[in-house]
Amino acid sequence: MIGIEALSRGAAKVVFVEKSKILANVIKKNLSEIKLGNRHEILAAEARRGIRVLGKKEIKFDFLFADPPYEKGFVGETMRCISEESLLSEDGIVIIQHSIREELGQCPPNRFTLTDQRKYGDTILSFMKFKLQEG
Repeated sequence: MIGIEALSRGAAKVVFVEKSKILANVIKKNLSEIKLGNRHEILAAEARRGIRVLGKKEIKFDFLFADPPYEKGFVGETMRCISEESLLSEDGIVIIQHSIREELGQCPPNRFTLTDQRKYGDTILSFMKFKLQEG
């Protein structure tokens, strides 16, 4: 899991948003077993709701990793929610994992710039930053 890897490599804090309460409990159990400290938060919530909760807390992320269900149209929706809640720090990066069959064209094009893409089999990692405001 990406968040656990980030913690093991020294991330200051990781927030996990997991729709399934069962999987959220598995994450909690795994974190307690590997003793990575108290640098995490687990929200057992659907992504849209979790993103809104984080927005209300006015948390800004340097890296935001999202892995919405493949080929369900959630890539664009996830990016819209992230944009609306302004969850990224000034130089923050969204990394969204998606199917090679799913286009990023659904993402708010006026808000994000695609900076990199990496293909792994049927999966793509797309790296995006907020566009700099012109003028």
